[in-house]
Amino acid sequence: MRQVLLRPFGVIAFAIFLNNHYASAAETENRLILIRSALRDAYSSVRSLDVTVEERYLPQTIFAASGQELPYRGHSWGPRRLRWVQQGRQRLLSAEPIPLNGMENTRIWVSTLGSKGYQVGFQEQHPDQTESIYRTSQPSELEFLSRQELNFSHFMGTAVWRTEQSLLTFLQPSFTILPDENIAGHLCPVLEIGPLQAPSAKDLSLTVCFDPQHDYLPRRFVWSVIPGTELSEGPSARYWPESLETVKWTQVDDPIGGGKRWLPSEVLHTTPYATRRFTVNQLSLNTTLPQSQFIPEAPFGTLVTEGPAIAGQPVTEIIVGGTKALEEYLAEQHKAALALKYPISAGRPLVDGSTPHGYFWPYLLMLAGVFFLLTAVYLRARRHF
Repeated sequence: MRQVLLRPFGVIAFAIFLNNHYASAAETENRLILIRSALRDAYSSVRSLDVTVEERYLPQTIFAASGQELPYRGHSWGPRRLRWVQQGRQRLLSAEPIPLNGMENTRIWVSTLGSKGYQVGFQEQHPDQTESIYRTSQPSELEFLSRQELNFSHFMGTAVWRTEQSLLTFLQPSFTILPDENIAGHLCPVLEIGPLQAPSAKDLSLTVCFDPQHDYLPRRFVWSVIPGTELSEGPSARYWPESLETVKWTQVDDPIGGGKRWLPSEVLHTTPYATRRFTVNQLSLNTTLPQSQFIPEAPFGTLVTEGPAIAGQPVTEIIVGGTKALEEYLAEQHKAALALKYPISAGRPLVDGSTPHGYFWPYLLMLAGVFFLLTAVYLRARRHF
């Protein structure tokens, strides 16, 4: 009799469980759709960005699992200025040298423009002065340089740090939904993604916290080593976990979409060894940027190397002899070389125009000779009078 009475209650409880389960699943799916939609709108509506940030580096005290302090002596430095520019598929990354005595580093300037890529080499003693320019018809050659520096695309998630893939590519069924996190009184959804499908991050999982108060942009990324992987058993494991968190936001005018948009204004990059603070100093969104910004300036005497290098073929080199824009100058020199059948190679310098360097010296000597001859005739004529 008791079983007969309890059976309806069991059916009702199971029905309530199923209802809550499917309601929760539906709510989760709706939230994921909302996040994907918000990110897709945020990323696709960015036509151009020009951002300058200031970086400061603060080392931390490291402790082993036993509590013993590790012998790590870091040095704080900063500020260091970095600039990130993008327009369509065009990219520019410029980074000042790390301001730390005794550390070998140099200024970075790398860009892609259509089918061309540029890398600038600077003088060691004068890092603001251009020494050489590498110009390639395969911009992918230079992508690794932009991956070496954290930039604004990593803050937004349009290129996930250590993978260079958009965050949207990871929001597939292979993730785990974690409990919401309360940040500043607001519940933020959290997803765990892993292992990351990237050669440099195959042993890492990624946890992302999204901020519904700021257009569902990613507020925090956390990279952790997956237990049992090759990385977790090696000495490199002590470099993890690693996080990238936006701690301040700013509203920016959007000339195309109208109104204002939320974007990161202060970001912390934290590892067990140090914290780097990135503060946005200047930011413009969806303005028209001239293509000349993506082409480096070439002062007089700059060595220009054209690549990529092909087996059995010499790399083309010229020395810039003028102050015109690089592409205009190269076009003129190639045209002049073709007309004169004068090969541009082996770093031979050319001057503005089509005359190879050195060809004008006979003309100068001839003019000097005529001048002295006329002067002698004039002085002899004055003696007779």
